[in-house]
Order: sequence, then structure tokens, then C-alpha cells
Amino acid sequence: MRYTPYLLLCCAILTGCGGDSGYDNVENLIGSLPEDVEHPADNPSTPEKVELGRMLFWDPALSSNQDVACVTCHHPVNGYAENIDLSLGVGG
Repeated sequence: MRYTPYLLLCCAILTGCGGDSGYDNVENLIGSLPEDVEHPADNPSTPEKVELGRMLFWDPALSSNQDVACVTCHHPVNGYAENIDLSLGVGG
């Protein structure tokens, strides 16, 4: 019983002694993104289309009850992915 604090201290120290995980760089996890995106010849990307997409992504008027936008769940800070396991949806 009197060795418990020492045992816990040793466990805490040994926990921090792990090796290199190899995930210091995002490219190790997902690979590098392409420099240029291919667009269909009949539908080229334009600055106006990019701005329209940005406006739609941030506009809550597109949801059924007009109170959430795409960015509500798919925020740029999280890599445009949800950071929860189960989507809450509009009624969440």
C-alpha cells in the first residue's frame, strides 16, 4: 500500500517514454494534396463560381429550418470534416 504513489509515478513516467509515432506531419497521414485540380472542359472553374460556392457553404438559408449552414458542422478549422462521431443534423 505504501508503494502505490511510487508505482503510479513510475507508470506516469514510462507512459511518456513512447517512441516516435511517425505522425508529426499531416502528409504522413493523408498524403499531399494535388497542386492543381482538373476541371471538366465544359465547366471550368471561375472566381465567380468559387465565390458562389463559398457563399452557399456559409449560408444557413439552405437548411430546412434556416438556422444551420454547411459550415456549422464542416468547419475549416476541422479540415471541413465533423469532429464528432455521429452527425447531429438539423434537428440536433
